[in-house]
Amino acid sequence: MILRPCLLFCGVIVFFSCGDKPRPALFPVQGAEANLSAFSRQAAEGKLDFSKPEKNEYRFESPPPVPPLPSFEIEYTLSAPLPDMEKEPYQAVLESGGQSWALPLDLSFMGMDETAATAVFHYAVPAAASFAERFSITILPAQAGTKKKVSHNGGVPVLVIRSITFRDRWFGFYAEPDGSSGEKHFFMTPFVFARQDGLVIDPPPVSVQPETDGLLPELTIDPGQGIAAAVSAGNIRFEALPYLERLHIPAGIIAPNDRPLVISGGSPPGPGLITRRFPLFPFP
Repeated sequence: MILRPCLLFCGVIVFFSCGDKPRPALFPVQGAEANLSAFSRQAAEGKLDFSKPEKNEYRFESPPPVPPLPSFEIEYTLSAPLPDMEKEPYQAVLESGGQSWALPLDLSFMGMDETAATAVFHYAVPAAASFAERFSITILPAQAGTKKKVSHNGGVPVLVIRSITFRDRWFGFYAEPDGSSGEKHFFMTPFVFARQDGLVIDPPPVSVQPETDGLLPELTIDPGQGIAAAVSAGNIRFEALPYLERLHIPAGIIAPNDRPLVISGGSPPGPGLITRRFPLFPFP
């Protein structure tokens, strides 16, 4: 009778001692001075293997300081492209603050076919000013009951997190080449897609994002060479003549819920649609 509680007590000690202990994440956290812990060696290295889907879990040791209206950005690469027949069964899902976001695994939603060997993805999702201390990234079957092992002639695809960043809230899509490495960086957000007449940016209205109340959209685009670029926002249309190098629409011109925004004949040179307070003119 005396030994049984002892055995049970010892079993509890072994159970907890064998669990994954927090360890420092090996990839940088930019835009916030906070320590990030990972709950496995794989998570600390920022790697997710498609051949054995698992969840990478992370926790900030203290709430990270972030902008008043932030975006949470994950920078990542894929070691090999997923074959077309395998893109559907699996998806990479970011969970943060009670929201789930599917991380793009290619650029087909933008009508582009960039090889995984040269593409660096930067996916920025809207976050709360009081950022949740925990988040996770998981490789999941896209359909319930799917248990298909992923393979590829060039090797099993591995998603590798390079960094995470907090930045001012924005929506859009733009690309930046890296001349030193030959890589091309693609910056993108949810609520963006390509269609025949241009790039569409269609974030939720203020009623769905109450934290944006009182903020107005601001947009900058670079027209293509010799092309007359245009921006449509609801019932409003802005056009740039071919000789213009840049079209800038300051805050206060487009109403918060003038949606969708359609950009044709040009592309944002940086974060496309951002929100700012209406600039007050100084008193004389």
